[in-house]
Amino acid sequence: MYSMRRERFLVEATLLDYTDGDSLDISSSVMSINVKRDYISNSFPLFVVNLRLTEELRSKIRDNEVTLDLKVDKYQDLDDEQTEETETPVITGRVMDIVIKPYKKPFSTANIREEDDEDTSLQTNTISLIDYQFSGIPEQLILKNIEVVNEIYENAKISDILINIISKTETGKIFIDTVDNKEREDSLLIPPMNIIPAIKFLQEYYGIYNSKMGLFFDLTGTYIFKHFNKSRSYTNTFEIIVPEAIDIDDDIIFTSIQIDEDDINARLYLKNSPNIDSSTEISMDTIGQTAVFSSYDENFETVKRIYSNDTSNEKTRYFWNSNQNKVLEESILNTVRISQFTSIPLANIDPNYFNIDTLYTFSTPQESVDGIYMLIESDFSFSTTDKLHYTGITNLTLAKVE
Repeated sequence: MYSMRRERFLVEATLLDYTDGDSLDISSSVMSINVKRDYISNSFPLFVVNLRLTEELRSKIRDNEVTLDLKVDKYQDLDDEQTEETETPVITGRVMDIVIKPYKKPFSTANIREEDDEDTSLQTNTISLIDYQFSGIPEQLILKNIEVVNEIYENAKISDILINIISKTETGKIFIDTVDNKEREDSLLIPPMNIIPAIKFLQEYYGIYNSKMGLFFDLTGTYIFKHFNKSRSYTNTFEIIVPEAIDIDDDIIFTSIQIDEDDINARLYLKNSPNIDSSTEISMDTIGQTAVFSSYDENFETVKRIYSNDTSNEKTRYFWNSNQNKVLEESILNTVRISQFTSIPLANIDPNYFNIDTLYTFSTPQESVDGIYMLIESDFSFSTTDKLHYTGITNLTLAKVE
């Protein structure tokens, strides 16, 4: 049984200052939270939190060692007007609870603004605020890659070795696509490595999969998967349906996404088939590229560089680099052409419904569109106008599995 689901969100933000040893509730300063999950190129979700701060807070973040504790809860939005008047919405679940460690000090994104007190006649209460971006990766996820793996396995299967490695740091969900290497290894030594390079070591020398591998530490768990896998074992479904004929009386089914009674499977009706791009190219790194994040551009795209022993304090190396020869590293980058892909925007729904282990299917009057799709990117954001209730936008980029 499916039912309409429209969710809104509440955000709690705390600035943790390790220099001064204090914490500040800055929930009212959060204007939006943007998260980018690129499953093809990256191993972590990337966060940009847009804040509106006083000069004092800006200086605190700039000069001190700080992190940002973010909690996002969801509640069902049955009536927009009624919801706005509800002082304490009934929380139905938690979307995220993370601490973001900035990889770069926040920078000003706009001119100083002046916001008046509710009583505009009290000009003396005018406060100067500045728009800032707080960018980084959840500290909890980064810590998962700090664990050093140095193990000897005997008479072991690759699948069991993977579970053993990931279980050293992941206490939540672990999803692993069925491995292609079914052999037992009589003796297998993993040299001292962090978890990401250890798993990529297994892929390179023992062949976890016979094609490209993805490794992603997500908010909901850890995912090890085979790119464009046709035989994946899925744990939930997302159906996208375009009816053959549309009755005007059924317009209500197009207003929001539907979720089943177990809060697992989702369904979306569209009046028209989604736009399908006939061809696109995706660059994938065969042996593991180090991404050094320095900033985002105006379109929320990451600025990447191949590791070149840059020790600047503004840059942090998060990803495994198996070869520091830049020319060689770039020469092995592999390009895959996808015949069909599309983007599906979703409003006011928990983004955690949609992950690598979700089966995405299209049922439309167009046979060329119908089929099974895989998730290659997921971007979502929470934004507010009243500094209390947040709306959500999730955008899924899906590629057809040929």
